[in-house]
Amino acid sequence: MVTVLPDEALLRNFREADYANMALDDPLLQSAYVHVVKNSRDIITGSGLRPELLAALNDLKRRGNDATPMLLKLMKENPYTPFECAALSAAYIDTIDPGPFLEYARDALKSRWETLQATDVERIARLLLYKGIPSDVGLLREAAKKRPYLAHDVESIIALVKRPNGPPAPQTEDATPDHTDVKKRDTVKPAATPPPVASTSSSSWLAWLIVVIASTACAVWLFLRKSK
Repeated sequence: MVTVLPDEALLRNFREADYANMALDDPLLQSAYVHVVKNSRDIITGSGLRPELLAALNDLKRRGNDATPMLLKLMKENPYTPFECAALSAAYIDTIDPGPFLEYARDALKSRWETLQATDVERIARLLLYKGIPSDVGLLREAAKKRPYLAHDVESIIALVKRPNGPPAPQTEDATPDHTDVKKRDTVKPAATPPPVASTSSSSWLAWLIVVIASTACAVWLFLRKSK
């Protein structure tokens, strides 16, 4: 982060009431919001957050649109960091208007497509497809032409979002595996299961048993014959 913020350890034991008394320009509150965005696996439920960060998320939901300018300011101050595009997930919160975050995402596509990381492209694509307008699909495809090796990823996300039972939108962390790894798994066929090998021990034991029975029967027959 370019913006210098207080250490996360200072947030220990903070509760919603503590955050409610802070102004939006309070570095502690900003630090809390940054760590909420970076550590939450789902911005709606707050899964994966410690109690003090979950309290900060609830404060963010309470403030709603009032917190948007501060989040956008932090995003602009810290481009190409794990926080920047992860903060787009705030647009999925019901009390926050997604409009400013959609404009931020569109501007990033138009002005910085060549330098965005693949994970950032995925977050931008998901936001535009879930919260944007139909023309955003064309914007994504037009931008993908500038970096053809990402075109497949963009088309995969478009198909995934359009699928009725697709994954939920407000995931902050990259819940899907790296696309390269997915392609490798798709192309590598599982090893064929070898045919079952017949057990030789049981067949050998059965053969010896037959020999012993036959030998015993023959000996008994010879003994009876001599006795007669």
